[in-house]
Amino acid sequence: MKKIICFLLALIFLTSCGSFGNKNSNVNTNELIFFKGENREVRNKKLIEDLEHFESVMLEKHQKEYRYITDEDFKNRIKELKSNIDNISDSEFVVEIQRIMSYFKEGHLSFLNPSQAILPFYLKTFDDGTYIIGIEKEYEEYNFSKVKSINGIKIKDIREKAKEIISGDNKYNIDYWVDYYITDLDYLVGLKLISNVNEINVVIEKDKKEFNVKFKPKINRDVKTEKSEYSKTEEFKKNKENYKKSILKLIEKSSGKEREKLENDFKKIDNLEFVTYNYIGKSFLEIDNIPYKMNPTQYYTFETFPKNNTMVLHYNKCFSEEYKPFDKFSAEFFNYIRDNKNLLEINNIIIDLRYNEGGSETVFLSFLDELEKYEKENKKLKIHILVGRNTFSAGTKAVYSLKKKFKDVTIYGEPLAGGIYSSGNVTQDILPNSKLIFSYGQSFFDNTKDNKDLFTDKEIKENVLIPNEILKPTIKDYIDNRDYVLEEILNRMKK
Repeated sequence: MKKIICFLLALIFLTSCGSFGNKNSNVNTNELIFFKGENREVRNKKLIEDLEHFESVMLEKHQKEYRYITDEDFKNRIKELKSNIDNISDSEFVVEIQRIMSYFKEGHLSFLNPSQAILPFYLKTFDDGTYIIGIEKEYEEYNFSKVKSINGIKIKDIREKAKEIISGDNKYNIDYWVDYYITDLDYLVGLKLISNVNEINVVIEKDKKEFNVKFKPKINRDVKTEKSEYSKTEEFKKNKENYKKSILKLIEKSSGKEREKLENDFKKIDNLEFVTYNYIGKSFLEIDNIPYKMNPTQYYTFETFPKNNTMVLHYNKCFSEEYKPFDKFSAEFFNYIRDNKNLLEINNIIIDLRYNEGGSETVFLSFLDELEKYEKENKKLKIHILVGRNTFSAGTKAVYSLKKKFKDVTIYGEPLAGGIYSSGNVTQDILPNSKLIFSYGQSFFDNTKDNKDLFTDKEIKENVLIPNEILKPTIKDYIDNRDYVLEEILNRMKK
């Protein structure tokens, strides 16, 4: 689940990009092999071409305003991998090129998980360990079990090894996302943690009893890619014009360095590219890992809690739905309060951003404006923000915007996945031969500029905003299908 790629994903056009998988895999280990029937010399040449393409894109197209790794260091690491290409397997190539990406330390930068050989469950790490929080029906008796080890290696050690190849804005970002990597078995092979993806032994604990379970992975080596050039569609042009209008509004309200930066951003809009790729035929699980009855595919919705004098905005994606644009939704949210003022006394508004992984930051502006109006009408109003390990990209920007505009907001949850400074306007590219898909940022955003008072020195140093109060769900909340964090806040607001 890493990653939202850009704020303008939509129409996808299928193209013939060739095969990523290879049916000539070793039948005993079912290992990842890129090129069907090619000898070692040809294979090496193709992977070196891929490395040269990756190097060119990152040096020429990835944002240049701030890079944690120097160009020279980056080129040296590419050179070193080239020289070692004949000594590594294709799974190790996937790991090592991802490792090079990790030195950028930016959450938007990654290679898409191959997902050709995956374990039949989702994992989530809580304070007391790593648990299965969603599983294929065949193994449902093991759902909510604690994972102790995989093929004899402690889960803690596997997590630490996998963290080495993840590019993240901050340590929390990496710690959250590692659970997605360790169920992708090609990564574990490439990290030399396992040697055979066909059968995996997992030691689990449930009800204080340990079990050694042999899980059969979901494997498909015949995977292709599809490409979408969204920037060429009419919908993109429409959204781009709306984006320009939003930036112009921000420019009108700003001054000094902030205005100068916005004006520079406005000039760059026409040069931005938004291309995306997807794997077709990869293995996947249709399991939802949200611990309460909410539709995570719904961009935004609201709930009313009269006994708590509270309205909750669930803002799950920074996109505007066609059937109800977000500006109309925002107006409807506050008109609902006004129209029912004889029945409701709404003194608390909760903005739930826990599952917002991003999109377009300008979408949220209409809600900010409406909230500002309502704050002037209701002097008793208190604003609360819920954040978590999925709050990322434009989702984090919404948090910063609320914190900047309203003095007394209170933030609850877990440290954000998204950084205070990070890359943005994300697009994708693909390695021409192995067909590995990767993302990179065309812009850089530093939310400390003219806003340093919003963050502590420690937060700026660690590149993460820490909530005013840490509130985390436990595995028991998942078992009980309970939204502990929201319930806890609502309980404090009872009449």
